[in-house]
Amino acid sequence: MKRGFTLIELLVVIAIIAILAAILFPVFARAREKARQTSCLSNVKEIVLAQLMYVQDYDERFQSWSEGCPGGILYSSWLLQAYIQNTQVFDCPSTRRTIMPDNPAPSDNSQRGRGEYGYTYAYLNHQFLPKLEAPAETIVWVDGKACYVFAPNSCTTVGGGQDWRRREYDPRHNEGLNVGWCDGHAKWMKYEAMGLPMPYDGSGGDYNNYYWYTDKSGGSHYPYPP
Repeated sequence: MKRGFTLIELLVVIAIIAILAAILFPVFARAREKARQTSCLSNVKEIVLAQLMYVQDYDERFQSWSEGCPGGILYSSWLLQAYIQNTQVFDCPSTRRTIMPDNPAPSDNSQRGRGEYGYTYAYLNHQFLPKLEAPAETIVWVDGKACYVFAPNSCTTVGGGQDWRRREYDPRHNEGLNVGWCDGHAKWMKYEAMGLPMPYDGSGGDYNNYYWYTDKSGGSHYPYPP
């Protein structure tokens, strides 16, 4: 006569399966996000290369947060379309917004939140590429929640009134961001490694201001990491 499973044996098996699921599901989730992170990094790389082509075509000069055109303004995501020819490049696989500003957009800047990658215009606003002291250490595009983002020194701590600016940097990939640089390379970075006020939840922190150099003419300048 065959012996069946006892209730205790069944409960032990169920408990083991539950433990394995609790261990493996976060691993699978991180693996999926890692794949999205890689796809997003490819987007950032393509955007940065398009940015450099734009700069070369305009006397080695970066654009502002937008440029005027008949009927409104063009945000950077549209300014670079002549070199990318694909709006999906501006769609991060880890977000569900999938939205770009109109072409052209209203000149009142009401659509700047329609972006998944942010142009760091504050220090690159009509700046000349040859004036950058260290292009390989100067950020130009980053995972964000707006068409352009502000530099860390303008992201005040809690109570300062501009704390919302830090929240437009979006560490959506395993607590980090994909970052594009003025020499054309792109890489993933931890949020805190960018010199942004920490912690991200908005409870304060120091301003390291790494990677936000303007030019070598004596203007606003923030130190690079040693």
